[in-house]
Amino acid sequence: MGTLGTENVQGEEQKALDIIANDLFIKSVQQNGYVAGLTSEEMDDVIEVEEAKHPHGQYIVLFDPLDGSSNVNVNISVETIFSILNSENAHPTNADYLQAGTNQLCAGYALYGTSTMLVLTTGLLVSSAACMMACTCSMLLTLNAAMSWLFSAA
Repeated sequence: MGTLGTENVQGEEQKALDIIANDLFIKSVQQNGYVAGLTSEEMDDVIEVEEAKHPHGQYIVLFDPLDGSSNVNVNISVETIFSILNSENAHPTNADYLQAGTNQLCAGYALYGTSTMLVLTTGLLVSSAACMMACTCSMLLTLNAAMSWLFSAA
């Protein structure tokens, strides 16, 4: 899937796969009834979801539908990155999209490669598997050995 000769908001060359992923993500999110608005790295403007399609719409979603799409040709993993924020308005304004990161309700990414993984954080816990648990002895969570001394060998 080649380039389209267009650029996204970051000035990166868009590929056909970027646009396809963007369109699929938007279509999927618009159907859930909880999202009032969304925006993407692939679009210049935000999308306000029709009020009839979001009867419970209090959230906005910011996303990059296919981060690393230039890696597809060399068989390196790509991902979808997202952030979910509360919207104070049924019709989100720019202020709703430009909130401080501390207001983020959740964020995560779906990694696509030799395996597929969903990583989700709600600010207190990062989880990529149903059996993953955080140590209650610390406010610190690490997924490498750097802070292994905080966790028991159990």
